[in-house]
Amino acid sequence: MLVIDSANSVMHPARRPTASGRIVTERHIQLGQALRRLRQKLDLSVDDVAERVGTSRVTINRYESGDRKALLKEDVQDQVVSALGLTRADLQAEYQAVVEGRSIFDTGRRFPASVPSGAISAGQQGLGVYETDGGEDIDLAALLDGEVRAMRVLNEDVSPYIAPGGFVIYHIKRTPRRHQAVVIKTKTGPLKIRFYVRTTPAQVEVIRMEAFTDDGKPAYREESEFISNSEIQGVYPVVLRGD
Repeated sequence: MLVIDSANSVMHPARRPTASGRIVTERHIQLGQALRRLRQKLDLSVDDVAERVGTSRVTINRYESGDRKALLKEDVQDQVVSALGLTRADLQAEYQAVVEGRSIFDTGRRFPASVPSGAISAGQQGLGVYETDGGEDIDLAALLDGEVRAMRVLNEDVSPYIAPGGFVIYHIKRTPRRHQAVVIKTKTGPLKIRFYVRTTPAQVEVIRMEAFTDDGKPAYREESEFISNSEIQGVYPVVLRGD
């Protein structure tokens, strides 16, 4: 399980004037920068966010530039981040990253993963168990380059692979593989997460998991879905996921 640390916000006394002449504290600016970074990670435009929040692009621009004191209010933060499928904790974590001067794709932690090495064996534990006689350290930060985006998963469309509340990191320049989890950006609607099947000249075939109850126990079945290429802006493979 990968966990992105959330940190408490820190007050900073530095101040600067805005274009309107109002004096704005550094916290205004950094909160606005944090909001912009979250929007960019979700690959959304200012217009996209404005439409989701139900306000104007001018208002969102002012939030991001630190020219609106309203962004300091918790109810306003909740309204904006919930429209992005995020929480105020996500905004505060991104704010802390801004305070610390971390890059937009630096989560504040490194995730060295010890990966078993060796041949796949068919032993008493079953087919596909790795022999763990050795290991290799991999720095997952190598995946977090300038071509990745993050998204919080709020539904069961790819459960149990990714449960609601988890997150994915997807790459906007790589080509998806068959049965790989992908994030689909449509031209008019919100981001979708599905399992990729194939692309034809007319459409993209994907799989969505549908939840149902089997003898009183939760279960999932595959449902094929076809999305017209004319509706799609991009299909991006998931390279990292976490709960």
